[in-house]
Amino acid sequence: MVKKIAFVYLMFIALSCNYALAEGKIMHFNLGLNQIINLQFDSARYTISKIDNNAERLFLNHYSAFFAILVNKDAVANANYSKKVSQTLKGLQEADDHPNKMAFISEVYFQKSLIQYQNNNLFSALSSFSNAYSYYKKSESGHPGLRANKKLNALYNLLFSNLPKMHSNVASWFGMSGSQELGFKLLNEYLQDVKAEDGLHSEALLFNVYSLLKFNVEDDQITQFFEEHGKTLTSPFLQAITLQCAFKIRQPDLFNAYVSNSDSQFWMLRYLNAKNKLLHNDARGIKEMTAYLASNTFKDYKADGYNLLSWYYAINSDTAAYWHCQKALLQLEEYPTSEDKKAKYEAELHQYPNECILLGRMLFDAGYFKQAIVNFDSGKLSVKKSDLLEFYYRYARALEYLGRTNEALIYYEKAIGLSADDKRYFGPYAAFYSAQIYDRKNDRKNALQYYKLGNDLNNGEYKNAISTKIDMALSKL
Repeated sequence: MVKKIAFVYLMFIALSCNYALAEGKIMHFNLGLNQIINLQFDSARYTISKIDNNAERLFLNHYSAFFAILVNKDAVANANYSKKVSQTLKGLQEADDHPNKMAFISEVYFQKSLIQYQNNNLFSALSSFSNAYSYYKKSESGHPGLRANKKLNALYNLLFSNLPKMHSNVASWFGMSGSQELGFKLLNEYLQDVKAEDGLHSEALLFNVYSLLKFNVEDDQITQFFEEHGKTLTSPFLQAITLQCAFKIRQPDLFNAYVSNSDSQFWMLRYLNAKNKLLHNDARGIKEMTAYLASNTFKDYKADGYNLLSWYYAINSDTAAYWHCQKALLQLEEYPTSEDKKAKYEAELHQYPNECILLGRMLFDAGYFKQAIVNFDSGKLSVKKSDLLEFYYRYARALEYLGRTNEALIYYEKAIGLSADDKRYFGPYAAFYSAQIYDRKNDRKNALQYYKLGNDLNNGEYKNAISTKIDMALSKL
């Protein structure tokens, strides 16, 4: 679990900070960094060549390769990475003294650990991660006022405060602990510190939005980010992460409201825009998702893409097309993302979905909570007894998002009542969300009772993920 959390979080740890340089050199570093985050690798390569300082040039060249591999799926860069990172670390160790030298080395080790993780070299990834933390501490000790250290301090606070309790206890033995509140406070301070510097500002936006995506925050915190920074998100990659945040809080329409619609052909944006259309039952999503699947030479989100297509066909009563997509999904060789793994798991059940429940699920994910309730009310007579557990659970979720929490608790209770011998996630999550409602009402007694019930029911699907959520919630109760 530590490795997974480190991976999904540190994937976007990047890179730069406080430079006592002449104006032109600051401009080159910031411009190169901004070009990398905007996936303009050829332009970045030229800009980086203009940087005189060897440490900074080495650092940005490595960052460009790292970004090309993990974000742009560059197979050539991945094949040459081992040699590249060794040369970078050797060069940084030998470079003239620079205030960011230890921070540079720390961040390169971070990036190295993530590439190793991607290539399934887990032991080496953990070793690199340990080196990264060690060099961060050296940077903090040698240059306590460095902006890079404020950024890294924020990220470590977020990372360690979101570890499961057991792993958090282990980390504390090595002096590793954190506060999520402090982490976000420092990230926001860092964002303000670098707002006049395009490259560093783009990087700071990336840290903020990715942290909002990966960690447990209130929906209002994400909405506030859209309102304050949406118009500044011009990078296709930043826009893609932001759209994922909108999906996280079931408000994908926020993306179009606050973020300029991008015509970018960046692969992640293509997938997410097609997903958005399919959830809205928009037929244009068929063409866009089919094109994405046909042109995607790597594996990310292919299974989820087929699954979303199958949903569209199911609610439009095209049974043959539904099973065709499900078959294509199961014939894939890899399922790299959590969305892909979930799609594979559901496809392996070989069950044709109840159209009322599926349409309600899609309306909910698209942010149409009232329409989801209307759909559930009009179609409830079509729900078989074996589907009632899922029906009650999804009905409760829509009610909760409408603020009708007392009614939601009634339907969560109905779902819990059908969960004793069921291995699906609906029961334990119904208990978890009930506990969250009581927690927000400051009813600690009932919150504790339902968190415990969630653990008692948690004996099947997504067991580790549910257990982690409950442990983290209990630690903050």
